[in-house]
Amino acid sequence: MKRDDYELGIPLPAAVVEALAEAIAQRLEVPLSQTRVAGSPWLNGSQEAADYLRWPKGRVDKSIRLMPHYRERGRLMFRREELDAWLEGFYEGPPRLAEGCRNSATSGRSHRSKTVPRMAREGRLQEL
Repeated sequence: MKRDDYELGIPLPAAVVEALAEAIAQRLEVPLSQTRVAGSPWLNGSQEAADYLRWPKGRVDKSIRLMPHYRERGRLMFRREELDAWLEGFYEGPPRLAEGCRNSATSGRSHRSKTVPRMAREGRLQEL
């Protein structure tokens, strides 16, 4: 007998069927943060912005007046590139090199470039 030949019939009240359907729907529900359109520049709500920035949601909510954002009918929205540019304004590290100059700063030399000639002068190059 094939598996398709089996049939099971259990009479259930409509309320039980409805409750079961609701429970299954809740378990299958995917959070909104996982359903956003791939490649979309928009983040919907402070939770998605917090997830993007890897911040707690409370920090986003407290900083909202300082952050670039949009409100459409009460819905809070952010653009990823605007948040990135806003964060760049807080950079406090060492001075950055221009994009074209990064490779020329090392001039193609490795960290050992001064070590090898010194070792050769000291006669230790043969030991390697």
